[in-house]
Amino acid sequence: MAALHKPESTERFFATREEYLFYEETSPEKYDYFMGEVVARAGGSGDHNSIEGNLMGIFANVLQKTPCRPFTTNTKIWIPQRNSFFYPDAAIACGDLDIDKKNGILHNPTVIFEILSDSTEAFDRGQKFDFYRTLPSLKEYILLRQDAYSVASFLIIDKNSWHTTLFEGIDKEVVIRSLDLKIQMKDLYRYVELA
Repeated sequence: MAALHKPESTERFFATREEYLFYEETSPEKYDYFMGEVVARAGGSGDHNSIEGNLMGIFANVLQKTPCRPFTTNTKIWIPQRNSFFYPDAAIACGDLDIDKKNGILHNPTVIFEILSDSTEAFDRGQKFDFYRTLPSLKEYILLRQDAYSVASFLIIDKNSWHTTLFEGIDKEVVIRSLDLKIQMKDLYRYVELA
């Protein structure tokens, strides 16, 4: 396959799925693949990176003796019904893993985490969640705000129903119900200073 070259003048371009995967192999940057459109990923703030690091530190401890494994933002999720790939901020897969190690693609996430920013919040809450909901393995979708001690959990009830729980306040406990896991809000937001 000939090398795919990203146009210099844009952060978006179109490609086939195969061209996208080939391009990702050689690119130092990460791109989402949105129904044929290759889109540069937004960079994370210091607070975003702190929350993401806190998630990974917590998961490294609490998931050790479980059939679940955490994945960082370097792992793509394939959404076949929408011909799209996204890099979530974190994911957990439980049971038998369905992962393409060569391309860093996880096919069966159990829980997906997104850390919200002003530029991504509407998409993360809307169309991206609509896409993720098509994954048969997904049991819970969790959104973490950067500007408040606030975590929203969306737990699947049945194919068309999701139950939403909002956890707010530094002294609260966040419950990831699909894993029967409890996390202290203060641990999620360690090193994050809110005004």
